[in-house]
Amino acid sequence: MTAGDLFFSTQGRIGRSAYWVGMIAIAAISYLSSITLWGALGPSLYSGAAGRFALIALTILWLYPSYCVMAKRFQDQNESAAFALIGPGVTVLVAALVLFPVELHDPWHPQALVRLLLYVQAMIALFYFIALGCVRGTAGPNRYGPNPNALYRRPRTLPGAAAGVGLTARRPMPVRIVRPGQLQTSF
Repeated sequence: MTAGDLFFSTQGRIGRSAYWVGMIAIAAISYLSSITLWGALGPSLYSGAAGRFALIALTILWLYPSYCVMAKRFQDQNESAAFALIGPGVTVLVAALVLFPVELHDPWHPQALVRLLLYVQAMIALFYFIALGCVRGTAGPNRYGPNPNALYRRPRTLPGAAAGVGLTARRPMPVRIVRPGQLQTSF
């Protein structure tokens, strides 16, 4: 799978390792972009309207590649890619409320709605961490394509095997049930 397929296509499936590589790459590039934006705008990045707009535009720019990576990971678990829209949807809602603040007439918590959505966003991130980053995908092919791990799997070598010898582990032999009174003649 190419980087273009990983970040800009929702077709197919990816395993956990490709998911982590993709999400770490997106996070690193997003972080470097934010640092560059901070260097260009300084403190007005958070206090001024133009800075907040630039930061939100940058956030929305990285949502589509994140969605594509998460969609393929959900498809690896034989789930719909629509589950990957929940997190970016809440992120866009938080970004819109930060750009266009809504006062709830509470002098102690003027942005209570944003704070609530940030808690919801944290819960969604925890769900994504467990469901996408830790849980194994569907074994074998499913409706979204072949198993991505089957393409890279090599036979396991036995521990302590000499280099180049390549002793491979054998599959366990099937268990044969012997009933009382029945004579077993072969193994």
